[in-house]
Amino acid sequence: PASFDTSGVPATDGGRQWDFTPALAGDTSRLVETKSLQGEWYESNFPDAGYVTELGQGSTLLGVFAATNDALYLQGVVSPTDSTTGTELHYAPWVKVLQFPIQAGGSWGTTSTVSGKYQGFITGNAAFGTGLPFQEETYTSTVDRAGDALTPFSNFHTLRVRTVMVRSTR
Repeated sequence: PASFDTSGVPATDGGRQWDFTPALAGDTSRLVETKSLQGEWYESNFPDAGYVTELGQGSTLLGVFAATNDALYLQGVVSPTDSTTGTELHYAPWVKVLQFPIQAGGSWGTTSTVSGKYQGFITGNAAFGTGLPFQEETYTSTVDRAGDALTPFSNFHTLRVRTVMVRSTR
């Protein structure tokens, strides 16, 4: 239930400052790992992927990612195990999550069609009453702030990336 103002506060150098030093209500320590796809049930369906990682606290879904010299891409979303109620979604084209090098004022975007299975329902079968409609997601990202992030460990020069995702069905 804690809130944090991502706009930060003005710094004396004209940038912004984000203070992550005070504890927030509900803070916990968690290890978030990137994991190999090797030996996983979805490995052959994402031959260009580099790793998976959890999508967020409270979700068992994993994001499937690929990194190149110029970008980090989201290729899909999967459940940890294959089952009739499992998830295996693919993005076409892949969603550009970050564009390298990250520079103040930079921007990028992706419009992607999402296909596959979500919690056992096949996308695109809604007309037959047996699934979900086709999903299209548009991601627009901008590097809109620069400043310093203050943490208990050290202070870091930081660029804030703001991403807006719009989902529609067809």
